[in-house]
Parts: sequence; structure tokens; C-alpha cells
Amino acid sequence: MSKQTAASTIASAQQAIAQENIATTQQIEFDDEFVKKMENSPPVSEVSIDAMVLLKMINHCTEKVPTQVTGQLLGLDNGGVLEITNSFPFPSTYSDNLTDEERNVEDDRYQIDMLQCLAEVNVDNNTVGWYQSTYFESFMNLTTIDSQYQYQKTLGNKRCIHLVFDPLRTRRGELFVKAYRLTDKFIDAVRLANAQQIELTSMKRKMKQTDNEEEVILINQQLPESIDNIHITQEILATLEFNDNDIFEELPIQIHNYALVQAFLLDFEQDDKLHLLSNYDSLDLNGNLFLTRGLNSLIECSDTLSHEQHRYQQYQKKLTQQKQYMAKKKDKSQEEQELALKSIQQPNQLSYLMVANQLNNTCNQMKDFANQSIHLGKLSEILMKRDL
Repeated sequence: MSKQTAASTIASAQQAIAQENIATTQQIEFDDEFVKKMENSPPVSEVSIDAMVLLKMINHCTEKVPTQVTGQLLGLDNGGVLEITNSFPFPSTYSDNLTDEERNVEDDRYQIDMLQCLAEVNVDNNTVGWYQSTYFESFMNLTTIDSQYQYQKTLGNKRCIHLVFDPLRTRRGELFVKAYRLTDKFIDAVRLANAQQIELTSMKRKMKQTDNEEEVILINQQLPESIDNIHITQEILATLEFNDNDIFEELPIQIHNYALVQAFLLDFEQDDKLHLLSNYDSLDLNGNLFLTRGLNSLIECSDTLSHEQHRYQQYQKKLTQQKQYMAKKKDKSQEEQELALKSIQQPNQLSYLMVANQLNNTCNQMKDFANQSIHLGKLSEILMKRDL
């Protein structure tokens, strides 16, 4: 599922739905105080998800294991709390005869049709983010970051989240659901990287650098449409004091049930105690599958990290050679020397940060797995002694 145009497609669909609703219903005029209050509403600091929506998402992710799947989250922002009230999955299978462009067209058409159908039956159709299944922090990649960047840029920087669900960890008795969004520091890093590329392009075209402060400020505040071609350099990381933990920020999640569902659960509990028999699958001591996949993930991350370090060492070697060459060529101006040094493209440090973050999170997961295995072993030992 390509999401580079997903956010813009959803925004266009919602705008069309809103225009249709205005045309068919009486238009309401809001006073200036209400509009100002909506514009100055606090950013989202908490996520509240309906239990039925969470079950739909879990069912979709577990049915497609080991394939990674995605879906859309719908809801509304209520005073800093993002309430997720509905969701629908994205199609994960296509005909082999379709090209990538045709698949993107089918994706866009599917999203628009779904949002229009939900609007017709008066169901929440306001997009507030998207969800994704993951295994051992595999969601930490450029595709996911660019997709979330598209959503936040189009639908609101502080009012759009990325929900992550891990089926493997959930099978071991731990519900792994987390909500993320890109940090302000990451957006600033993208803005600075985009300004550097604009400056370098101007130098290559031998364009005279503007002295107008307003134009300079405008360039520095611009955000690119995508981060595919953005290169975050070491200078940007040092300026912002940016590290691998500053890409995403996690938001707390609350799971709630409606009153009717709570009443059903109480009635279900009192009806038949056999329904409440515990499932001891989570006490299984055989963790070879989880351990094997975790170690494989660590090996892959370590190899990728070593490759990124080698790339940066090659860049430093080329930069040193260029400086030595420029020192011998004294006939060139300072601007030409600066352009020659900046033309040597520095490896994108975002790749290094993503691998470092994934490696750190995988290590933490393996640590939690080891602690859980020790506790399960102690519990099994106590139960065996009791039986004897």
C-alpha cells in the first residue's frame, strides 16, 4: 500500500464529503470566538480507542500473519484527547497484472469510496491516523516515517497518529499496542535539511543569494512534500541535539467500552462461569520461535548499522581528498571551493538513526522476554511442587 498520496487523497475525499453535506443541509455560521477556539485548541496528548475498534484492528492483523497490513483510523479530537471510534483495513492483495500506478489508483478509489459510504450512513469519517502490524520494531523504516509525515503535514501536525500492533508479542500474553507521532524536533530537522538542499541547488545554478530577510525566512520555514530525497546531515543533528529517540514520540493509550458493552460483559460474567476459564497458552515455556526471530532481527540490525558506518567513513574519506585537492588549487574562489565541498553528498543520517532505534528497541524486547521467561519458569516450578 503506497501512502505517499494517501493523506492528500483522504483530505480531498473529506473535503468533497463536507461540500456535499453543506449543499444538502442548512449551512451553519460560526462566530469568530468559536473559530478562534478551534484554531487554538490544545494538541493531542492522549489517545482513547474504543475496544470494538481495537478488536477489529487485532483481528485484521492476526488474520494476515506474517504479512504486514495497514488500515485507516477514524474519530475526532476532543479537547486534547484523540478519540478513535472506527477503522477500516486497506486491501493487501491485488492482481499480478496491475502496475504500481494502477494499484495506487485502486487504493485512492477504495479510500474515497469507504469514506463516502461511512458519511452516507452517518458514521464518523474523520481521518485521525492509520494503523500497522509490526514484528520486532520493523515499522521503523523510511516508508513508515514518510507516510506519517504525509499524514501530519496534510491533516495536522499534532492531530494525527500512527498505531502499531505486534501480533507475536500479543500471543505471549502481552497486548502490544502503541501510538506514535513524529516529534517537533524531527519536523525541524526536515525543515533544515530542505533549506540546505535549496541553498545547494541555488549555488549549483549560480543564482545570486538573496539578501531579502523575508525570503530567507520563507525558505527556512518550507516543508517538502516528501522526505524521500531529504538528507539529514550530522550538522543538523548537532544543531538540534537530535538522537534516535527523537524521531517518534509515544502517546498514552486508554481503551474504553460503551455502557451497553459494559452491561453485556457483566451479564456475560454472571451467566456461565465456564466462559471465564483461563487460557494457559500464554504460560507456554517454549519461546524458541520468539527468541529465534528476535536474534535474527538483532543480526540484521547489526549488519545494517555496520553498513551505515562504512558509508559515512567513505564520505569522510572523499571529503578529506577533496579538501586536499582544493588546497592545491588556489586559483578558485571561496564560493567555488565551498560548492565543491557541499557537492559531496553526505549519507542520510536518518537511516543510521532508524537502525539504531530499531536495534535499541529490539534489545529491550529481548530483555523483557528473558524476564518474562524467568517468571514463567518460577511459576511452573511452584505449580509442579504443589502437585507433588
